[in-house]
Amino acid sequence: MKIARTLLVFWNEIQYVARDKKNFSLRILLPLFMIVILGTALSGDFNNGSVIFKDMNVLYLDSSQTPLSTTLQHCIKTGTAVGIRFQEAKSLRQGIDQIKKGRYACFIYDTAGGPVIYKNNRLTMEAAIIETFLTTFIHRDSALTAIAGSNPAAAIELSQNETGSVPIQETTLNRKRKPQAIDYYAVTMLTMTILYSSYTGVYAIKREKLGHTANRLLCTPLRIHEIITGKIMGCLCAILFQVLAVFTVSIYVFKVYWGSDPALVMILLLSEIIMATSIGMGLAFLIPNHLTINGLLNLGIPVLTFLGGGYLSIDQFSRPLLALADISPLRWTNRAIFEVIYDHELRSVIPAVGVNLAITIIFMGVASRFARKEAFLK
Repeated sequence: MKIARTLLVFWNEIQYVARDKKNFSLRILLPLFMIVILGTALSGDFNNGSVIFKDMNVLYLDSSQTPLSTTLQHCIKTGTAVGIRFQEAKSLRQGIDQIKKGRYACFIYDTAGGPVIYKNNRLTMEAAIIETFLTTFIHRDSALTAIAGSNPAAAIELSQNETGSVPIQETTLNRKRKPQAIDYYAVTMLTMTILYSSYTGVYAIKREKLGHTANRLLCTPLRIHEIITGKIMGCLCAILFQVLAVFTVSIYVFKVYWGSDPALVMILLLSEIIMATSIGMGLAFLIPNHLTINGLLNLGIPVLTFLGGGYLSIDQFSRPLLALADISPLRWTNRAIFEVIYDHELRSVIPAVGVNLAITIIFMGVASRFARKEAFLK
């Protein structure tokens, strides 16, 4: 009887997730989009540390209210080094007119609130590449700002450790085979997307209040552990399906190399899925306001992704900064996956899984401590 009630909650959770077709599809399409864009933009010969972009023209304008932002400065400097042609517009109207005439892939207008991008619909691929290029620097600088808040010295050293050419330097993991850009980003974008799946765990709990179904839940004979178990199972299955979809498409469409032991890679990904779900549920019970949770995740995930090597390779950083990077579970997971794929090494698997499960235990402990039926009303 208890199992039947738990399975009922599980089935309802699956239906909730599947019914939200927009978010469900985005969780599959977004990492695929990032993989193909970044993999295409940064493909080529990395031996000299640079990639040449041909026939990419970008127009930009600095607003009169603020000097050119650091983010856009980095984007222009790095883009110019790899062959993207940047030209400054005289006015906002001129920039928009040039985009309408199809002379530039996109127009970047820098404002006090951050860069605004106008894309050319006739050059969709080039515009998407530039947008992703700019977004990478926005995330990078946001991560540095967050790090500077707690450790200014580390942020300064991170800024000084720029490669000066491209956002990612290729890392050779063995002499027989080394990852291309699309292989690298297939791993890092997938693990980043799994971490963003923490939201699935958050809204598995907060949905009851937001959907005005919490009172009905309180009236059911379901016990709290049956509810939590069913929701965890539902979240895990939904996220796992999305990960398998991305994994399969990356293999057969993008020809991503996942090594000779994909089952071991999936074990690492599964441990991260469990961790992401537990983080979401733990925060949902601990913090009443879902907007506060969103703010914490939006701040924390880019930092953890940055330190995990999601936006660029961090292997060239100094030892103190590499030690700082070890606070990110993505650092452990990504490193273990690359070693399994290219080195056929298993030594990093147990530590990576251990880190993920340790975080799971912490947040599930928080969930069990504050889990009450009444918590669904908060």
